[in-house]
Amino acid sequence: MIRRSAHGTRTGHSYNRTPIAGICVCHSEKQDKRIWHSRMRAAERAWLYRAAQEEEPSTPAPVANEIATPWDFGKDGKHWYGGAWLARQEGRMYRSIMAK
Repeated sequence: MIRRSAHGTRTGHSYNRTPIAGICVCHSEKQDKRIWHSRMRAAERAWLYRAAQEEEPSTPAPVANEIATPWDFGKDGKHWYGGAWLARQEGRMYRSIMAK
């Protein structure tokens, strides 16, 4: 399918410039991030409540990595596909990684 702009001219396809992709079949971490932010806000609220009750807080404020690490999310980080791997690929796999 050829995409056309409002003026009727053919539009270009956008591609990533760097061959980096997620490690896993998970397409999005949106739900993971929602859960993480909810837990982080709850921990901060609880800490603020305890700190307000005491003159000097006995524990430090919660840190992001105490709640969850990036490895707890669906994608398990990212990987750079380049060098020898890139040279061995036929166009099909390369295009699937580079497509936005």
